[in-house]
Amino acid sequence: MIKTSQKLAVITLLASLSLAVSACGKKPVPVANTNLDVNQAVNQNLNTNIATTTEEIDISDWKTYRNEEYGFEFKYPEDWKIQEKFFQTNELFVLKGESRLAILPNGELDLGLPYENPLIKDSLVSNALVKFRQWNLNNGKFLIVYNFLDEITNWTKCDDNLKNCNRIELFAQNKGDLNILINIILTFKFLK
Repeated sequence: MIKTSQKLAVITLLASLSLAVSACGKKPVPVANTNLDVNQAVNQNLNTNIATTTEEIDISDWKTYRNEEYGFEFKYPEDWKIQEKFFQTNELFVLKGESRLAILPNGELDLGLPYENPLIKDSLVSNALVKFRQWNLNNGKFLIVYNFLDEITNWTKCDDNLKNCNRIELFAQNKGDLNILINIILTFKFLK
């Protein structure tokens, strides 16, 4: 009986080792990218389906918001609300429920950023260099911040620390709203 239990232990050990060794040689199974690479879409100035970023949205019936003072415009869905001059600042919000896009040419209303390390990349929005930072928050929500690094008329220029300067913030309560917000950014352009 001792020999039978020893044989069983050896067979179990060999089977476990064999399984572990075979698992090491296999390529990992791809999983969905949770870090949505918005930069790819923005850099290529696309408004089409990008596998890891946005789903194609028909924006032909979207409204256009234009701001002459800060020299930009963008399109947004009719069921999203525009709110200007929040708390006596020069901020602009595009809102739907908890989701929002905030355009802050002078960096007002800084509520702080999450402690987690974001995905950080240099990118382009409307042919202007931006520092892109994205947080996938634990509660299934998303935060993306764009700081324009190029000098833009009437916008507060950013230093290397990216504090107290211009930014566009996207806060999405779900992936559907994130997709809409990204598509709004894809329509954002500075006026000539």
